[in-house]
Amino acid sequence: MRQVIAINQDSTPQGRPLNSSDITQWVRHLSDGSAAFAIYNPYDSPLLPHPLLFSQFGWRQGTNAVVRDLWMHKTLGTFTDSYNTPAITLFAMAFSSF
Repeated sequence: MRQVIAINQDSTPQGRPLNSSDITQWVRHLSDGSAAFAIYNPYDSPLLPHPLLFSQFGWRQGTNAVVRDLWMHKTLGTFTDSYNTPAITLFAMAFSSF
């Protein structure tokens, strides 16, 4: 939880929807150059896994990112150019840092 609070208190501007027409995916660029990504499922059915392209963050092709699940306190690995998001159950949220 400490990492989630640190992201919330970062000095950078508030997070924003990754896509203006989709409120389920949010990104925040952090002061150390990393990014935080959250998926929120407000729907009555699960959200299916799908690729998250790092280019959506404004990162160049070939970018490597270490992905960490902040709820599980677990590093998921290093990924290049994209990361496949997990399935999100009803009214749940995933939170990762890159």
